[in-house]
Amino acid sequence: MAIDRRHRVAAGLCGPGRPACPRAIDRSAELAGIALIQRPAHRPQGQALQGNHAMKRISRYAFALLALCTAGAMHQAAAFKPTAEFGHVGIVRDALARISVRSSDGLSTLRFSERAILQVRDATAGVDEIVSDRGELTVPTAHCDDELLPECSQRIIDIKNTVISLLTAPTPDGDAARRQVGRALHTLQDFFAHSNWINISSGDPGLGTTVLSRLGPTQDTCERGFSTLGSGTLAGLGLSSTTTGYFSLVLAPPEGKCNHGLGLDPGIHKDEPSRTGHGAARAAAVHATEGLIRQILGAPGIAGNDRAIRAFLDVRGAVGFVVDTTGSMGGVIAGVKTSIGRIVNAVASGANPPDRYILVGFNDPSVSGATVTADAGALLSAANGLFASGGGDCPELAMTGALRAVNAAPDASQLYLFTDASAKDAGLAGNVITQARAKQISISFLTFGSCSPIDPAYYAIAAETGGQLYELSRTTAETEKIFGLVNPYVIGTPKPVFIGRGAIGGTRNIDLPIDPAAVSLQVSAAVNAGSSARLFDPSGREIAGGQPGVTVTPVTGGTLFAVSAPAAGTWRVTLTGTGSFDLSVTADSPIELNRFQFVESRGRDGHTGLFAIKSQPLAGAVQQSRATVLGVVAGASFRLVSEAGIPIMDLPATNGGELAPDEWSSAFQLPGERFRVQVSGTDGGGKPYLRTYPQLFLGRTVKVEALGGGFGNFAPGLNTVVRFLVTNLGATDSFAVTAVDERGFIRAAAPATATLAPNQSRTIDVPVVIPANAVLGTTNNISLSVQGASTANGSVFTQIVRATSIAGDLDNDGDVDRDDIAVIFAARNQAASGPADPRDVDGDGRITVLDARKATLLCTRPACKRE
Repeated sequence: MAIDRRHRVAAGLCGPGRPACPRAIDRSAELAGIALIQRPAHRPQGQALQGNHAMKRISRYAFALLALCTAGAMHQAAAFKPTAEFGHVGIVRDALARISVRSSDGLSTLRFSERAILQVRDATAGVDEIVSDRGELTVPTAHCDDELLPECSQRIIDIKNTVISLLTAPTPDGDAARRQVGRALHTLQDFFAHSNWINISSGDPGLGTTVLSRLGPTQDTCERGFSTLGSGTLAGLGLSSTTTGYFSLVLAPPEGKCNHGLGLDPGIHKDEPSRTGHGAARAAAVHATEGLIRQILGAPGIAGNDRAIRAFLDVRGAVGFVVDTTGSMGGVIAGVKTSIGRIVNAVASGANPPDRYILVGFNDPSVSGATVTADAGALLSAANGLFASGGGDCPELAMTGALRAVNAAPDASQLYLFTDASAKDAGLAGNVITQARAKQISISFLTFGSCSPIDPAYYAIAAETGGQLYELSRTTAETEKIFGLVNPYVIGTPKPVFIGRGAIGGTRNIDLPIDPAAVSLQVSAAVNAGSSARLFDPSGREIAGGQPGVTVTPVTGGTLFAVSAPAAGTWRVTLTGTGSFDLSVTADSPIELNRFQFVESRGRDGHTGLFAIKSQPLAGAVQQSRATVLGVVAGASFRLVSEAGIPIMDLPATNGGELAPDEWSSAFQLPGERFRVQVSGTDGGGKPYLRTYPQLFLGRTVKVEALGGGFGNFAPGLNTVVRFLVTNLGATDSFAVTAVDERGFIRAAAPATATLAPNQSRTIDVPVVIPANAVLGTTNNISLSVQGASTANGSVFTQIVRATSIAGDLDNDGDVDRDDIAVIFAARNQAASGPADPRDVDGDGRITVLDARKATLLCTRPACKRE
């Protein structure tokens, strides 16, 4: 039954003094009206509704319409923000901060690093994301909704076992393990917020080891009747047995079952502090989160395995080498082998090596697969297999080699590309940048003369990812010196203090406040011939080779300084000359500007949060940002600086509210030039610090958005499409379109070029062919890059290989939306055509509104909206 205009006027929802009353409402409201509004008891034809009975009926119409019309506005106020401090972000931090493990020799205590906790936080919150590397917002089992207790508890067990497998592999994959455990933790935490567990028990439900049972469809758990605004009052077995609410903006739960609670519907959720039971549910979620992590750490093959535990508890990234193996590179390859040999020795005497090492050789027309290993000795063996050959023409497949390394690398990795030639495949530079930035990977280029000028793509990639470019002589001895660049990341975790590139213009002094917690200081200064870089400590003494704790390495294109146990205070770099400089200063200290992101509000209905925009920001627009500062700091002041490191503007930022204690938010108009972000302030002891986020930003006039391809639609053996939207915000331009992915699943994007007028958009489809033997849970980053005459941009979509088929996709268009529900609704009150009739979703032999209601739980688009 539809809610018509007279019902709305009678309820006082529209008409005089109210919004206009349209003659019809959206089909979803009609569906919801049937599902939410219960007809009164049968009465003889023609008998009028009397007294309270009539008023109750009007009241039900009013509440139904209000729930529909205000849900979009109201759910924000009643939402459990996945990125909020009171929600998943804070729960993860509180639980993981409690955990410590003794090393196998009993000499040290291992704890989660702040970097690792942040990665788990992101993975946990990301389940509520729309376009993310989790993207399970529409999967009820991921949120323990709809009484799917056996399924959601089994999901937690399955993911836990996946994490154990990742950590007990020959090369433990801590990066993937943290991303997977976040998926399990989201489900585990949602169990306490979306169920009645804390209403009926103070015990432990055994999540991670126990499969929970489900009540039958006819066993009541909440009060019947619309007077409870959608069944938000526990009753019947809901007072003694475990249940969870039904989540939908469109349909009410089955009669006698509980609603989750959205809009005016109170439901049973405990997602936010204003809800009764939130504190107890949050405390139980923290306890259970800690318990699941301890189950993993105590599992056979992990307990006592320091390598596996360290990989899980810390983010060390990878150190990777991408090496041109053409004939002219013989001396350079010998130097790379020597440097890797020194890495083996450094690791042997250190306790905290990188997560893994990566080696890729590229030539023309061949590019090797990536060697990925946690064993520095195995890296040396692979390097010893490199040899110089071929290369008759100048350009080589440098970008393909870089992409192989980026795709194989975990987050926060450092990659070094060695070449003496330009890139034959420079058209892929935008994809290299997009993929690397999404994973916070820095790429530096070591160039050894060239058959042409240095490829502009090398400068662009180094600048935008926070790397450097050195011009070196093509000798073994010169190459060996580059070990000074790599070694800090082998034995520690340097954090960027200053990054800048530009013209020196005579003399420039750069002051660098170094905090007392820094155990080492590295200054890498690449300068043109005739220019110089000098380093001075806080006392004004110039740093030189031979001083205690100091290593100075001169190279053809600059100087490398390494200082152990640097004195706290203001250091200074003095640049002199008329040429250009490329300066990177890092300090191994707990204080870090871990990320600076441009964000927007996205997520599951009623569960929105601030999630990163996976592309460069847009020119001329006010953008919202979020920064994360790790380590103990007493204050944080942000500013934008030019590519050369010169201040542009202070950035007003706020901390507190729903933000985590280590997060700051700001909204500002982008400058018209390239910029980086710096943060400064004092540490816990009142001493000054400075940090720089390495990535370079520039407002773009073309927008690239990942629209996705239907969640759950990436099954082994399936051919599907991922869609992007490109919008030109500048003058008419023609854009070259390139797409790449990590796993080799995709085919060429279509169209390959797009000419767009101002404000014109074009969809770009990327075909995806998933192998039949693809492992469920495999992630695949797909990047789309567009390059015009005056602007460029790119974005990343991450697909997850899921189980085959999509239940509820009745029109076979790869998703479940209102069109599919309409197919069921049109056939209501008919017998099913047979046991395989897809319209009979509940399998009872008849097609009813109950099937439509159940189908809404299968929707793969927010609020079941059409594409």
